[in-house]
Amino acid sequence: CIKDKNMELSHFREIHNFTMLRIIDFKRFTLSQMLSYVEFITNTLKYEDQYKSNVVLTVRTFYSYLHKELHLLKENQFEDLAIPKYRLKTVVHMTVEECQKYLSVIDNIRDKAIIELILNTGARRCEVANALLANLDLENKILLVVGKGNKERFLYLNNIVVNLLQQYLNTRHDSCNYLFISNHCNKLDY
Repeated sequence: CIKDKNMELSHFREIHNFTMLRIIDFKRFTLSQMLSYVEFITNTLKYEDQYKSNVVLTVRTFYSYLHKELHLLKENQFEDLAIPKYRLKTVVHMTVEECQKYLSVIDNIRDKAIIELILNTGARRCEVANALLANLDLENKILLVVGKGNKERFLYLNNIVVNLLQQYLNTRHDSCNYLFISNHCNKLDY
């Protein structure tokens, strides 16, 4: 995320011939120049609306930081700059039949347990890859995972997932801390 913001600021500086990131340059940057920049990325570069929103938000946040935190600006002229709206892409979901067909061709018990866990709980792949054995409670059908923003949440498991996890764990003969491991006893990549 920070990398993306740095790229947006870098691109922004290039467009406006800012050769060095100096506060003096940003003090001279005007609202009309910002609007011209948004028009440029819209009409000339043909960037998507989400990118425009990210650029505007980055500039607003940056100027807010200069104004409120560093006290380098007397006022933040971009404070009320509207963030362009954009439509979220439609997520295409698998039907029950497609899920069943997909699961029917998986022979590996670990992979089947992973897919069933994701399908039945809505877990993210990074949550599943980072899940710890110590956080699994099959008796109470709960798995504690760490998700977005380093927040912990419980996944409530149905009987199908519990049975597959039990089968998978019966095949393991290692001391690895992760719930799902590679053939070399390493944490899975996601």
